[in-house]
Amino acid sequence: MSSLKAPSSQIIQLYEKFGRTKYTEVVTQESHAVQAAWLAERAGEQSEVILAALLHDIGHLLLQEEEVDELHSPRDHFHEVLGANYLSDFYTDAVVQPVALHVEAKRWLCATDASYMSTLSPASARSLELQGGPFTDTEIQEFQSNMYWETAVSLRKWDDLAKDSSFSGHSITHYQDLLESCLK
Repeated sequence: MSSLKAPSSQIIQLYEKFGRTKYTEVVTQESHAVQAAWLAERAGEQSEVILAALLHDIGHLLLQEEEVDELHSPRDHFHEVLGANYLSDFYTDAVVQPVALHVEAKRWLCATDASYMSTLSPASARSLELQGGPFTDTEIQEFQSNMYWETAVSLRKWDDLAKDSSFSGHSITHYQDLLESCLK
């Protein structure tokens, strides 16, 4: 990515290049991102949380840019860390931390909600194993010490719901103003 381009243009370019790749069998990366943002909007969240929902999986796009095949990889590539590191150049912790924590939020939900694990798709259950499985009691306490943990849990729930093949909402470009208004 050229550092001479505005961050919003860089992000939109990533989605234009890789957003049409499949997130699941029926939903693209872009549709998944937009659905998550739409769910955050419907929940009445602040701009930074909506943006975090939109960009929570940007690390997957960055990995595609590096030609990493996550689907067939025997290890976790920490897309949440890669995405948060990328976004930290442009956005505050109110955007970055929920992105960084959304995988840990899945591990927290699996450890604290007995019914949650049964809702995971086979792919999500496999990735849970690669990500370390449900949290231990110590990990739960550590996670809950982060001031953004509850936002990350909400983001995770939108992440889980943002897989509707019939969704006909906006494209990523609809969020250009939000991408720009939340800059540091």
